[in-house]
Amino acid sequence: MDAITLTTILDENHEIRLKLPQLSPGPVTITIQSTETITEYSDDPTIRREQMRAKLIAAGHLSNARKSPEALQISEEELIHVGKIFSDVHPLADLIDEDREERL
Repeated sequence: MDAITLTTILDENHEIRLKLPQLSPGPVTITIQSTETITEYSDDPTIRREQMRAKLIAAGHLSNARKSPEALQISEEELIHVGKIFSDVHPLADLIDEDREERL
């Protein structure tokens, strides 16, 4: 069985609520480890950025993905076609209006 990590918050009543992913029924091991809490944030933007990154990583909300998993590969012809569409002298707002008119 693969291990999973869940991040949650212990409330004032010392209760934890978890919504578990679909797992096979059976014995599990639960480990509780307190995480560092930042109470003061630095005025230095570089340090503050790292503090925010650490907080997002701890919460499981920071992705290091360089490409969207849903990204589509497009051919050279499609890339040229899209480039021609947006190289037109018409403002982008006109293209959006035209596109919306087609769907109405």
